Amino acid sequence: MRAYAQVVDSCSYTKAAQLLNLHKATVSDQIQQLEERLGSRLLTRTTRSVTPTAEGLAYYQRACAILQLIDETEAMLRKASGSPAGPLRVEVPVALGRLVVVPEIRSFLDRYPKITLELGCTDRVVDVIKEGVDCALRGGDHWLQSTGDPAPPAAAAHGASAFSTRSKLRLWPDLAIA
Repeated sequence: MRAYAQVVDSCSYTKAAQLLNLHKATVSDQIQQLEERLGSRLLTRTTRSVTPTAEGLAYYQRACAILQLIDETEAMLRKASGSPAGPLRVEVPVALGRLVVVPEIRSFLDRYPKITLELGCTDRVVDVIKEGVDCALRGGDHWLQSTGDPAPPAAAAHGASAFSTRSKLRLWPDLAIA
């Protein structure tokens, strides 16, 4: 698609190949395969010019719109890849939420403005899979109730509480949100 759009823009296979940093034969093969796949001739070729057919012009207009969206999306993702973003659903016990998490929410959101935080404070054991929770912090009796096992020895030795995500159990050594 990109090769085709570049050929139409350049009115030349040679110029398009140079701009795409490809061999002219590669561009020609891509256009030929595209025309075969679509079952329609997209370009009229002469020894001096390359012009789109009516079908080729319609394809070109749509291809340009699609390529622009792809380029914008890739640029957006490259720009945003260094910063966490999106919804984050967290469940914590009421006391932990009130005493530790809630006082830190403003600084967390200031640090990560692209995150939309949904905080649930409940003392019931949450099924992270069924309820679509990204992270649930639990400790003490809640851990024992939900797993039937005491907290992992490594967690207890370091004073850490345990939390689970949809994929696996992890340790949270410092309950303060930084």
